[in-house]
Amino acid sequence: MYICGHSYEFDKHNNWELMESICEKPFGKEDLWYATNMNIYQYVEGYNRLKCSADGRLVRNPNLFTVWFEVDRKLYSVEPGQTVRVEE
Repeated sequence: MYICGHSYEFDKHNNWELMESICEKPFGKEDLWYATNMNIYQYVEGYNRLKCSADGRLVRNPNLFTVWFEVDRKLYSVEPGQTVRVEE
């Protein structure tokens, strides 16, 4: 879910309770990633920097953070500087 808005809009429409009720539902969930626009941009750029072997079975992460990706409905994570083998 992506929520975008400006605080002045909630003041203008007097509906802060709407934003609060939306944000309460996912609050404190350990399996969610709470990110700013910059966090998302940096992650997408990091994903795009992953290096794959010619056959696509080895994936190396040159980034300073973990990147997750999915192949054939299997989820992989690759740590900074790590190379993982994608199963056939």
